[in-house]
Parts: sequence; structure tokens; C-alpha cells
Amino acid sequence: MDSPGHCAQYCTYTAMENESREIISVITVDKRETGRNSVIMEREAFVRTVDTLLNEVKLVEVCTDAHVQISALMNKGKYKDLGLQHSLDMWHGAKNLAKRIHAASQVKGQSSLSSWLKDIVNHFWWCCKTADSYQEFLTSKTYGYIPELQAMILQKRLAGKGMPRRRTLRPDDPRRYGPLPPVPAPTIEELLHTQVRRGLVSTFQTKDL
Repeated sequence: MDSPGHCAQYCTYTAMENESREIISVITVDKRETGRNSVIMEREAFVRTVDTLLNEVKLVEVCTDAHVQISALMNKGKYKDLGLQHSLDMWHGAKNLAKRIHAASQVKGQSSLSSWLKDIVNHFWWCCKTADSYQEFLTSKTYGYIPELQAMILQKRLAGKGMPRRRTLRPDDPRRYGPLPPVPAPTIEELLHTQVRRGLVSTFQTKDL
């Protein structure tokens, strides 16, 4: 399809049945059939696909990407009153959900939503993966498996290298001093003397200083 700087000549729209994974429709649209407007080719291909399938099979749900023109057809356009369930694929659904949460977090007093964005999107993915139907997707999820998961993780850690233990530092361990040990900084004379011994500064330069 179209991308910035490119113009598509053809659009091939493929429909697959969800359970059998069989291709049940393939529609190809030429740009000349849409008045040389490549932007609406996908919409035209979708209309032809749905119109064909309505006469051949019983449509219950249509899953597409987040195409604005297709969403308008399903929500406000010619297919609004057919009772078809329009769903987005998981990737586009998660992407749109993240965009909406991010936009909501920009509202004053709702900035805390941004810290939950990743967890909410991950939960959305999990719900999509585990639900077998739209009704099951909307039902409340239980989290009774979390204690069992915690116990399994703990047992695995104990059976392996074990849990990390804090070691006791010796009294002379330099780490006890922290990042800034209480040692006075050397004087300029001491620094120059060290540089002379290393041969990095000559004695004539030290006299000038």
C-alpha cells in the first residue's frame, strides 16, 4: 500500500477464515478503478470483499487493521446496521490502546497513567491471547495463579544457585568508606613531586610554578 514518497498501483485484499485458516476471498483493485486515487483503494477492496462474503458465508465478526476509512464503514457507514462485530488485530489494538493511554496521561492530574502504560498494554495482550470469544474477553480476569507462580520461582531459585545473600564487610574493607572516603586531598607540592618522580614534569617547570 501507500507510504510517504510512494504511490501504489494495485491493492490486493485477502480474507481468511479464523478457525480453519483458509483463504476465502482475494480481491485486487487497480488504482484506475478508484479515479487514480490510491488512498481509497484499500477501502474499495474491503467493500468488495465484505459484499462478496455476505452473499456466500455468514459473517459474524470482521478483524482488520486500524484503517480509519474501514472503521468508519463499520461504525457509521453502510455496514453499521448489519450487526457485524468489528475488531482490530492484536498489534494494532495494543498500539491504539497505548496511544489513548498516553494521551490521557497528558491531562492535568492524570500523569500517573504513564507509569501503568506498559503493564496495561501487556495485560491487553494477555487477555486477547487467553480469551476464546469477545464475551470472554470482556469478563473479569482472576489472578489466583500468582501465588503458585511465586512459589515456583522461589523453588527454582533455591534449587539452583540460591537466593542472593548480603555479605558482611570486613572492618578494613574500603567499601565501608562509601564513594567519598575521609582522606584529605593532596597539596599542590605533593602532586608536583609525584609528577617529577614519574618524569612527567621537569624540575625547571616546578620552579616556575
